[in-house]
Amino acid sequence: MTKSSRLMEPTRQSDDKRLHQRPNANAVAGQSFPLFWVIFPLLLFICGGCQTFGTTIGAVVGSGHGISISANQDFLYSGNGEAHSNNRRGLDALLKKNYFAAHQFFQSTLDLYPNNPDATYYLGLTMIYEGKRDAGFDLLMQYKDALNIRIQQEVRWWANYCRKQTAFTPEKIHTVMNNARYEGYQREREDEWDRRNSLFD
Repeated sequence: MTKSSRLMEPTRQSDDKRLHQRPNANAVAGQSFPLFWVIFPLLLFICGGCQTFGTTIGAVVGSGHGISISANQDFLYSGNGEAHSNNRRGLDALLKKNYFAAHQFFQSTLDLYPNNPDATYYLGLTMIYEGKRDAGFDLLMQYKDALNIRIQQEVRWWANYCRKQTAFTPEKIHTVMNNARYEGYQREREDEWDRRNSLFD
């Protein structure tokens, strides 16, 4: 192998690696640019009705698919303006340990919009902080998110698990449930990506 060919080898490996990265798995030389203009409008159309992120409380450490995740993995989806406003205030109150106010805000959302995912999730956690563990877990077990079934599955499974861990503090439960909800979000996005990617197989 000549010196010049050795110098070129990393470049070929780098190019091969880029071609095998997930976003461009179907790309071949000379097709990347035109394929973008085929995919991009289609994705805009598909995403037009997707549920999107409304806000986070705290430092944002990651984002994707219309959602930003705070350092403690608390997040809210967007939706009806009044519901989102109530939930934002409720989450802010919860993180400031004003559980009475948080309870009122989340309950106000559920009174108007029963089964609102964010209000159901955070009211359940709020009730656990208030010492109403059974009622809080009952609510978490009723969590519904028709647009994100993976999140629904994770929240319910881990709520049932945490309920059995009598030594778990409310803070520990909050952390575990946030991790579970985020895991469900990640799985939902992976499933969605696979569905979209299959359109071009």
